[in-house]
Amino acid sequence: MKVLKIIGLAIISLIALFFIIPLFMETEYKVERSIAINANQETVHDFMKHFSNFDRWSPWTELDPKMSTEISGVDGELGAKYYWKGNSDVGEGLMEITSLSNDEINIHLKFIEPFAAESPTTYRFSEKDNQTTVTWYMEGEMSYPWNIFGLFMSMEDEIGNDFEKGLSKLKREIEKLEIEIQSNLR
Repeated sequence: MKVLKIIGLAIISLIALFFIIPLFMETEYKVERSIAINANQETVHDFMKHFSNFDRWSPWTELDPKMSTEISGVDGELGAKYYWKGNSDVGEGLMEITSLSNDEINIHLKFIEPFAAESPTTYRFSEKDNQTTVTWYMEGEMSYPWNIFGLFMSMEDEIGNDFEKGLSKLKREIEKLEIEIQSNLR
């Protein structure tokens, strides 16, 4: 009987810790990565605003080659949407362009599966000497009590690594495109 009491108290203590520890942890996260691309800002911006190009540089596309995607609205314009549904690695979600300027593209990112969440996402552009720096920024929230998983993983590292991979693919794609454009001009 005493052993059962000890086991019961241990289980109750673990459950209590699961709900107490997250009270003292951050719920919000921000991730930002940048890369310099050898192309002018207009070329980079035009490529990135079109969801039809997203699968060419997305760090998640290769996780599920059979992922289904659908673009609605006018691709590259305000209100355009990109819907995806794939395996457990990529889940299901929707991106919508909420504002466009020469220096920024803002996207409302909504995750449906494996968990519901919304994250404002921004691509920022700055050009100097025919080289464009692209900054990919996202913020989000891990709601209580699920923020306890911050003890075991860092959203900054997890998403940041994906951003770096995606930006590297973006750089390769755009610089390849820029070489083709320059070759056609000759």
